[in-house]
Amino acid sequence: MSGEILADRYIIGKIVGEGSYSIVFKGWDKEKKRIVAVKELKRSGMTSGEIKESRDLFFREINILKSLNHPSFPKVYDFLCYDERYYLVMEWVNGEDLLSLLKRKFWIPEDIAIGYMKQILKALIYLQDEKRNIIYKDLKPSNIILTGTGQLKIIDFGAARFYSPGKKKDTHALGTPGYASPEAYTGRQTDFSADMYSLGATFYHLVTGMEPVCFKFKFPSPKKFNGNLSDGFSKFLIECLKLGDKRIPDAKSASDRLSGIMGIDYLPGDKKADKNKNLERLFVFSCGIIAFFVLTSVIFSSGFFYNLLNNLSPFLQEFAALILGMFFSVCVLYGAIGILIKRLPKGFDWSSLRIIFICFCVCSFIVPYFSRARAPYPGSTSIQCQQNCKNIAHALDIYARENNGHYPENLGQLTPKYIRAIPTCTTAKKETYTSSYHTNRERTSFTFYCNGENHRNVGVEGNFPKFDSYKGILCR
Repeated sequence: MSGEILADRYIIGKIVGEGSYSIVFKGWDKEKKRIVAVKELKRSGMTSGEIKESRDLFFREINILKSLNHPSFPKVYDFLCYDERYYLVMEWVNGEDLLSLLKRKFWIPEDIAIGYMKQILKALIYLQDEKRNIIYKDLKPSNIILTGTGQLKIIDFGAARFYSPGKKKDTHALGTPGYASPEAYTGRQTDFSADMYSLGATFYHLVTGMEPVCFKFKFPSPKKFNGNLSDGFSKFLIECLKLGDKRIPDAKSASDRLSGIMGIDYLPGDKKADKNKNLERLFVFSCGIIAFFVLTSVIFSSGFFYNLLNNLSPFLQEFAALILGMFFSVCVLYGAIGILIKRLPKGFDWSSLRIIFICFCVCSFIVPYFSRARAPYPGSTSIQCQQNCKNIAHALDIYARENNGHYPENLGQLTPKYIRAIPTCTTAKKETYTSSYHTNRERTSFTFYCNGENHRNVGVEGNFPKFDSYKGILCR
């Protein structure tokens, strides 16, 4: 069969799947230039009665798929009858089925499983709508494919059928042992709750790694096999797996129930647990904010970064201080909160941690200005004074180049040729540099500093900011 061309359009490739009455090939559509899935109805090795039954199921699958238009189901492209053989050409779903994923990971974490379940429930709600009334009947991990975009696709509608309320039994008793509901084996008609049983069995398998067929319709709490599961989600799975009328009746009811337990460790209506969960979030958030303000204030008021970046312009110093402060603050606090969370009750909503982390990133750009403005010591107010020192030093260098390497005896000789006026210290509100200016005997080096009251006897070598012709700018 491989290499055969159907209708001078579809090139048949390798076999990718085989069921009880059909074989699925990977193919190529020459006309549309795309990969397709080609499903062929089996004929060999089957009795006439089996051929008739398989043909009925095959055409029913075609009718169901043709009526669907939903991102969770493959699209039907074409139907062919060639040499008394029947073919269904469908969208090729590229990805990994959840059974293969489970074999690699042993079990799937609850938060990821809930995300998958939401997608499946949306698809089942679509099928169970009164306009369609479709029961899928064969939900299991191997029939769910995870695409590269995170979208789940449900494949293989061979067991699906339209629900007829007045009908007493199913035409065909189909399903997979372990995932099929108990009533599928009794002969009476299955309803939408049969898919809820399959949903529960599928996700029981995904979050515990235990195959449902082992339990023979009597499932223990999934927490027995995976202690990380929340009580709410565990109870939800057991409710899907109950027998008869005690089971969740349809996908809409299941979706409403699931919406009440997402991210929290209780079922809807547990107001006490809701209150406790909000207190946990408030506790973590409050501790994080307090620690953030304290840490950032210490970092930015210490002047440590100014010493490292003293050769940069004021704008670059501000920008670099913000970036470095954000990096150190967020990293330290993120680690601290991670340790804190381990001590909180199980079932903490990790989405709240992500929100807090984003808040820290935003605050890290704002808090440095706050801490610099509010700091009671002068290290946080020296940025303009540093620039004043650099401007004076630049004028001194120009003077020295024009005077054989000799600096002036006092700063007054710089004005107005080399600098319009000696700048004013923004803290002292007056000129504070002239009185501290000194040169060596040969006038080949100099030092000066801000002599304002707020900048006196608190910095490097007594005062800050200080400019040395050899060392450059010196700060706290």
